This record gives sequence, structure tokens and C-alpha cells, in this order.
Amino acid sequence: MLHRPIVSLLPHTWNMSEIPIPIIILNWNGLEDTIECMTSILCIDNIPIEIILVDNGSKAEEQKRLTELYGQHPEINLVLNDENKGFTLGNDDIVQQILRREEVPPYIALLNNDTVVVTDWIKSLVETAEEYKGDIISSKMVNYYDRRVIDNLGHFMLNTGEILPYGHRDKKENYNEVLENLGACGGAVLYRTSMIQEIGFFDLYFDTGYEDAELGLRAKLLGYNCIMDPKAVVYHKVSRSINKIRDDAYLQHIQTNIFYTYLKLMPRSFLLVNMVFVIAKYFMWFVFGVFTLQLKLIRLHTKTLYLFFKQDLKLAREGRSVFYGRFKKRIEQVDMSKLDIRFFFITDIKRLLFHINAR
Repeated sequence: MLHRPIVSLLPHTWNMSEIPIPIIILNWNGLEDTIECMTSILCIDNIPIEIILVDNGSKAEEQKRLTELYGQHPEINLVLNDENKGFTLGNDDIVQQILRREEVPPYIALLNNDTVVVTDWIKSLVETAEEYKGDIISSKMVNYYDRRVIDNLGHFMLNTGEILPYGHRDKKENYNEVLENLGACGGAVLYRTSMIQEIGFFDLYFDTGYEDAELGLRAKLLGYNCIMDPKAVVYHKVSRSINKIRDDAYLQHIQTNIFYTYLKLMPRSFLLVNMVFVIAKYFMWFVFGVFTLQLKLIRLHTKTLYLFFKQDLKLAREGRSVFYGRFKKRIEQVDMSKLDIRFFFITDIKRLLFHINAR
């Protein structure tokens, strides 16, 4: 599917808000990355911002160093957590505090600590949000180590349930227009506060990973506008934080997150039509594992299915009951054909070939 540029919905009318835009940055034992990220953020001008740096239970010496560097900084609000709350709860705690303020900002931004931003990053996101009536605005995330290549432009979805990064590994110069997507990577995103107030923020079922994907799909199903701003460039070190916890248990957890999101949010008619493709997909991966003697891959998928049906299916049903109980009429009005949902086969063949070549 070709990427789809969209046209401006409104003439440019944005006036700088007097309320600073909060930018929430989480750190977890990533001091060097965080220092580089903060250096780039402190170069931002032309728009009032509030930098909220949250240390998510790092080692004592790292928290001490962060306090020395930023504890008394006039532009930074340093928050030190006693434990690692994960990406979801670490951000949600701060967002809920912001929403309880007397003066609530019009937008809230999240930024990974393993990023470097251009000086007009947040200004461009806000201007694009105003001009295109955006509710979730993705950054143009470029690979930090190879700046010719896209890391993430937001999300798209496969009909079998996976929500994947838009534009990943494509050439940077191919994306120079505002594009419609299916939500944003939480590593560099602007959220409209009024949307969060209406539909909620991250689902606390998640810990670290996929919370941003679920929120984007939820917003899109409810008619909110999700777009990518090509001028809001962020250089991303590509999963530096995730790589600290990436193991079989994490991969298994991400797969259960996919099942949970799919069953919680997608309309029943969509699930019924596409369930045959979900079964075909897992059969394909099973056959691949058998023929390539990757018993680890077979065990991973088998255990994931077993644990989901044993532990998480009930949670997905409960989440679905709450979601559809509140928003069923709005979801029924959504034209599913206009969502960026792609047939799984070609994408999965490409991923399979990449997996083979990487071995």
C-alpha cells in the first residue's frame, strides 16, 4: 500500500499557547543517552515548553548524577521514582497529574531518552496539529546511526492484528508530506489533551511496549485524526531501552499484547472475517519453524498462545466490554476501509525473508 499524503484541513491559524507544552522523558539506566537528549531539548526555542524528566528507578549513582545535572535547572522538573514503573505507568502517572491541573495544556508530548531532536521539533508538531486538526501527531523518526533511513513514522495494522511501524527501513527522502497513519510511536509523539480527557490515555494492562499502538488504534476507531509531521525530525537510537529487557519473555509479552489489543478493540464482524487469516498465519510460522528446525520459535508461539488463553483472554473480554459499552455507537459509524489495515501475507513474507537473512 502506498503512503497517503493528506491535505490541510484548515488555514494555518495557530497562536502560541501561554500554557507551556509538557514534554515527558523517561530515563532508566541510560544516563549518556539522556544527557544527549536533554542537550537537544534545551536548544528548543520559539515555543513555551515544560520539560519533565522522570527517572524510572535507575541505580542510585545515576539518580545522584541526574540530580546534580538537572535537579536545580530552571527549565526542568526532575521526578525520581523509587522503582521502575515501566513505560506505560511511568508516563501515565505524569499525564494524570497534568490533567488534574487548574490550567491544562492543549497538548502533551512524550519523548524517548534515546533520541535527539531538531530545534523546531515540538513547534512543528503543534503547528501541524493545529493546521490539520491532528489529535495524535507522529514525528519523523530517523535512524540515529544511519540518517538516510526511517525508523518510524507512526503505525499501520495487519488484518491479523499486528500493529507495525510505518516506513521502517525506507529511505528518509520518500516522506516529505504530512501523512495519515494509525497512531504514533510513543517515543516521539504529541497528543491532544482533549482527546485524552475523552477516551483515556495508556491502558494499564501494558507495561513497556504496545501501549502506544493500542491508544492509536483506539483513537482511530473513535474517529480521531492521526497524522505524521515530516518536519518534526527526531533521530532515534532504535530500541536502546527495549534492548535492555528484550528476551523470550519480552517477545512473548508483546505477542500477548497484540492478541489483547485485537480482541479488545476490533469490531466483531472484522474479527469473524479475519480469524481464518490469523489461524493461517500461525500455521505458516509453525511450518517455518519445523522446516528450519527452530524449535525455540515453535515453543515461543505455542507458549504465547497457551498463556494468553489461560491468563489474558478474560482481561481482553473485560476491556472490550468497557470499551464497547461506552463507545459502541461511535465505532459503528467508522468506515473500516479508511483505516490503514493491510492484508498480512506480503508483509509477513518480507518479514520472514528478513528473518532468514538475519540468521
